[in-house]
Amino acid sequence: MPQFKEDSMSATPATIQARRAHPNTLTVFVAARLRFPVASPSPLYPGMNEALNTEAFPDFVDLLSPGEAGTLHCIEHCSEDICRRMIASGHSVPPCRCGAEIVQEEQPVISPESIGPEINLTDGIFDTIVDISPVTEMVKINRDDAHKLVAQFEPLVVLRALDDLEFMGEIRASQLGEPNRVATEVIMTAFDLISLYFRRTMKNDAIRTVKPGDLRVELKVYLSTGLVEWIQDHCTQWEQDEIFDEMEDVRFIFEAARMDLAGAVSDLWIECLEDIVGLFVWRDAEVRRYELGQTNARHQPYLYAVPGNVWLNSE
Repeated sequence: MPQFKEDSMSATPATIQARRAHPNTLTVFVAARLRFPVASPSPLYPGMNEALNTEAFPDFVDLLSPGEAGTLHCIEHCSEDICRRMIASGHSVPPCRCGAEIVQEEQPVISPESIGPEINLTDGIFDTIVDISPVTEMVKINRDDAHKLVAQFEPLVVLRALDDLEFMGEIRASQLGEPNRVATEVIMTAFDLISLYFRRTMKNDAIRTVKPGDLRVELKVYLSTGLVEWIQDHCTQWEQDEIFDEMEDVRFIFEAARMDLAGAVSDLWIECLEDIVGLFVWRDAEVRRYELGQTNARHQPYLYAVPGNVWLNSE
């Protein structure tokens, strides 16, 4: 490129004319012939830090091997609400991986040993709890008794439901699957919610005193929510529209579900609800009678022998 030594602003007319008469030669460089200077070596030339005592970064080791989330988390024993809802809704879950010991974040409150007679429910319990007169006084619930009663009562309800011709007729008409399996799952869903209720309400209380009416109302709230979800998952859209159009609040689902499959399940769950309340009233009466008998035995006069075959009263 031509170089100008003087400023173009200070150039005279004569100088400009001279430049026009004798222009500098324009040199054109071809790109292929360009030769740029080689850059000087960088001060961070490889090898300059070889003398330093460095240690290689350790290889990453994944302590948790890859796998599906379902195999790494036990829904069956998890106390989180979402996991309990999945169990209650009948979702398939992987087999338990907890083993004999279940790790829990909090130490559970130790339940006092049951002070009543041993719990061993049979089919005859249905007749017993039906004959119980309504009570308004408080009943005492032992947490250990609650778990045993619910666990033993569930299979009895299943057997009774399988013998219920009207209920099983609706199950068969629904074509949801093998009738006995579907009927069993219906009852298991209800009892999962009942078990969840006692785990939550007695999480920190080994003994609870409650009125039977309050127990019925609280259990109905749990079952109502579960019944709504069950209907949404298993009933036809026509049935759902008929039920939910009449239902102003989820608490009235049992009153709204009065026909076909939904009505049959609703009736069965309400029957389970009433039976469970009656069962705990019956257990409370059993424990009271047992305690009264123990008390009378401790204070009952007894005879003891003295020499000469003379029997004296302890009083």
